[in-house]
Amino acid sequence: MSSDTNGRAGANSGSYLLPSSATDTISSLSWSPTANHLCSTSWDGKIHIYEVSQTGHAYNQATANPKAEAINENSAPVLCSTFSSDGNTIYLGGGDNSVRMWQLGQQLNGAAPAKIGEHTMPVIAVCYYQRLNWVVSTSFDKQLSFWNPQQPMVKLGSIPMEDKAYAMDLRGDVLVVALANNTINVYSMAGQGPELKFNLRSELKFQIRSIKVLPDCTGFSVGGIEGRVSIFPFEEIKTNNNGKEVSNRFAFRCHRQTDSQKRTHAYSINVLAFHPNHSFITAGGDGEITFWDYNKRSRLKRLLTDNYDEWKNNAGSGFKTQSNTPVTAANFNAQGTMLAYSCGYDWSKGSQGHNPAGGAATNQIYVYVVQEFDVKQNPMKK
Repeated sequence: MSSDTNGRAGANSGSYLLPSSATDTISSLSWSPTANHLCSTSWDGKIHIYEVSQTGHAYNQATANPKAEAINENSAPVLCSTFSSDGNTIYLGGGDNSVRMWQLGQQLNGAAPAKIGEHTMPVIAVCYYQRLNWVVSTSFDKQLSFWNPQQPMVKLGSIPMEDKAYAMDLRGDVLVVALANNTINVYSMAGQGPELKFNLRSELKFQIRSIKVLPDCTGFSVGGIEGRVSIFPFEEIKTNNNGKEVSNRFAFRCHRQTDSQKRTHAYSINVLAFHPNHSFITAGGDGEITFWDYNKRSRLKRLLTDNYDEWKNNAGSGFKTQSNTPVTAANFNAQGTMLAYSCGYDWSKGSQGHNPAGGAATNQIYVYVVQEFDVKQNPMKK
């Protein structure tokens, strides 16, 4: 893919730093679909809700007010989150194997959010399905489970899968689950229940880290630990303007850096997120967020996290990443005017790379006000 402009994310980029007491990695960031309410979850069991506003003469700045805070039972890690379609309820999954529900405005008084479901291993992803008012969860226990929030702890159904899940997404009636064996299950939710439509082999060589359904629900995208993204439309063949049949699928490399000895270092694609105009971002273990034009298959802009200047000044002394702080989560708000992202340790080096002494100083949440040129191709550029 071709490149365009660069910028910096973090404290020196015009991003707004949110107040947070999280002392461990931020695991998820979710926006309400009806208001600029942002939910963050973290490995220390904390859940924060913020009310975010755009400010300034041109609304190019952001402020955030903490609205509520909760902590999971026994401070178990909270790994994922999603809002209901009316924005009044947040659904959570965690390391205590539980699926939980927190209604905004509900005073917990130190108690954990209510449990509505349970797996036998950690819950790594939750999604909300509006048409049937279902909560969908998946886990390392190789189960895809469905819950009715109005009937806590009553499982509507469960589908066994051939391996544990690593990532999941739901948009419209399309549900996709990426598995540890590098396959993707695609389900249709259009009927009275989920129906397996495809079991597809990933074009990536190594572990899938992130997955997103395309905005028009005609396929999905996956990102892997090898610094590579694959776009996978369900219609594999299309006809181009010359009447020739060509492959509709494509993959590209990103979040890779070359050191002074010409060695390539690949970083995990920790996040994929689509903007309402169908452009999208990738966010990686290299501390970089990149904006892409999906239709033109080109790069729009790069955001580099805080210590880019330090990396640049020391480049002559050997290889140093653009940031020692990976991007662990990111998401656009419903209007696409703000991008929330978090920086912290992504566990890419295992427990030996974890520094719990860093605390909140190394686990930070930012809101970046999205500009038109971030998500739209320059008409003068060919």
